[in-house]
Amino acid sequence: MEVTINNEEYHWVSDYDDGWMRSSGDDFKFPIMVGERHFCFVKRFARDAAGVSGWRLVQALRANNQPGLARVLDIVQTEESGIPVRYLFCEFMKGDTLDDKSKKEYTPNTRRLLWDLFKALRSMHRLEHWMSDFCEKNIFCKSDDAYCLIDLDSAHPMTARPDNKMYGNKDYWSGALTYLSHQAGLVELRPEDVAGPILNYLQVALLMVRVRVALVLKEESYQSATLKERLPELLDQAVPEFRELFAELVRRGADVPTEEDIEQIKELLLARVVNGEGNGRRREEAGGRRNEENGGRGQEVNGGRRHEGDATQRLPSVGRFSSDKRRLLKGGAFTLSWEVDNGEKIVVYRNGVAFKEAAKGLGAMTLTERYDGKERTVDYSLEVTNAMGEARSEPLSIHIGMKWAIPWKLALLAVGGLAAVVILVLAMILLVREVRKHSQQKIAGVDSVQPDTAKKVKVYDPYKRYEDSLNHVRDSIARVRLADTQVVIKKPPKTPPKRTNNTTGKFPPPKTDTIKHITDVVKPPPVRDTAEERRTAERKVKDSVRIVDTVIGRKILGVIKRKGQNELRIHNLSGSRLETVKVLIIPNGGGMSYEKEIHNVPPRGYSMLLDNVPNGGVKTSIISVNIKLP
Repeated sequence: MEVTINNEEYHWVSDYDDGWMRSSGDDFKFPIMVGERHFCFVKRFARDAAGVSGWRLVQALRANNQPGLARVLDIVQTEESGIPVRYLFCEFMKGDTLDDKSKKEYTPNTRRLLWDLFKALRSMHRLEHWMSDFCEKNIFCKSDDAYCLIDLDSAHPMTARPDNKMYGNKDYWSGALTYLSHQAGLVELRPEDVAGPILNYLQVALLMVRVRVALVLKEESYQSATLKERLPELLDQAVPEFRELFAELVRRGADVPTEEDIEQIKELLLARVVNGEGNGRRREEAGGRRNEENGGRGQEVNGGRRHEGDATQRLPSVGRFSSDKRRLLKGGAFTLSWEVDNGEKIVVYRNGVAFKEAAKGLGAMTLTERYDGKERTVDYSLEVTNAMGEARSEPLSIHIGMKWAIPWKLALLAVGGLAAVVILVLAMILLVREVRKHSQQKIAGVDSVQPDTAKKVKVYDPYKRYEDSLNHVRDSIARVRLADTQVVIKKPPKTPPKRTNNTTGKFPPPKTDTIKHITDVVKPPPVRDTAEERRTAERKVKDSVRIVDTVIGRKILGVIKRKGQNELRIHNLSGSRLETVKVLIIPNGGGMSYEKEIHNVPPRGYSMLLDNVPNGGVKTSIISVNIKLP
């Protein structure tokens, strides 16, 4: 099968089932090498795509990677043992899940964890999905201490409300519903009363409390069942403002919290849970020193350093991020410039991966992109961080290659020049026609123009040829008789002819046996068998007609897509127009086959739209071909 990674196509052969593992009914394997340098996490789906709740999400991520979500490289559909199978190729990341990390001596960066989870949820909610299987097994910690959500095919569309029958871990699910019913005062609450995105943000809050207590403060074991049960109560003690906030979101019936609500949730978690402000654990020391909670890494204020929870420091922001060139004809240098506020560290990202770090106080950076003969687009973004958090700019696209590098003025000039050339050619054609017309009038000596005689196309007709042969023989016999008569007149015999009873004075006719009968000279053609000729012609024509099958999701020469519909391409190589072509259409992956008649098919190529093409595609074969004989 052909796999596309970073706009490059590689041939890959599946080794299923050699070393593959199974989870939730689907098989997966990692790392798998594709090409010579791409390691991938590959998941195999033998079930129908309609049964995968997050299939639309992974399809959207295939062409549009989002912050905080695992990168989807490609999705390939193939057949194995006559069964349609789909392979999902994701980026292979070095690191481990938060579930495995929590079982070891691990102290996470809680601020980074909070920010990355909020970025991931925003990306998923923008694509109209929510994470129904939210748990530590689906939170991946990369080697650079960044976090992202994985196992995205288990997500659900925004329209699907929480249901106990949904697949997924229910630890934080039940904890969130308990918090809403007991702490928030929403008695008789049902799971379907809460929108999926609202449930996700409440699950993140419970997770942050658990990480804080077990992994940062080391007060209890992370796997403690008692700690799991106490999470709603601990969250209520740390952030009492959440009671009214989440209760209002549920009463409002909103599918997604507003940006203001999301920012408020994040700021409260950052201050009360991550930094421990207002929960009785933070203490202030004499001499202007403020430290975080026990075991934290507080920093002095009087010594010129800020402690991480100091309210005087603000969140960073990106005011402007631009480039002096957006299109590079054949590669070259360009300059990125920016304006940021409250930024301590500035990193330039290239296609979602950290690329270069800018020096502090620098507001611009010059970079170079090379042109390798292929048109491509590179996305740059800017990430600004400080002790309070981080901010990222919107992606800035740089186009490299000939196609996108033509300025609109040059394109307009090219169109105008082409139009001028067309007009000039048409004027020359009209001028030549006028000259020929006047020349014909002058030669003919008349004012009117003689119409052109149509060229006659010779058509083979055996009966016409038979009539022509008969006429030719008749003319030959007439010429022979005339020649004999002239010879007799010019050269009479020396001896007078004997007197006969012929009183007419005419010469006797030639003997009948001296001239062959016309039917002996030209034999009539045999009686043609029209049915046999038709069968022979149809057999030859059928051998010269080729039909290209339509296959969904693969690039095959001859398959045309117009306005999202597939067409059946017929190559008529017989050189004759076909009256009727009867085709048998067989859906791939099973289904009822059916026949379809195509009328008046011209020579060369012919296309026909197919309605209701199944996802697996179709196969076609010719049943019969009817042609019109002369």
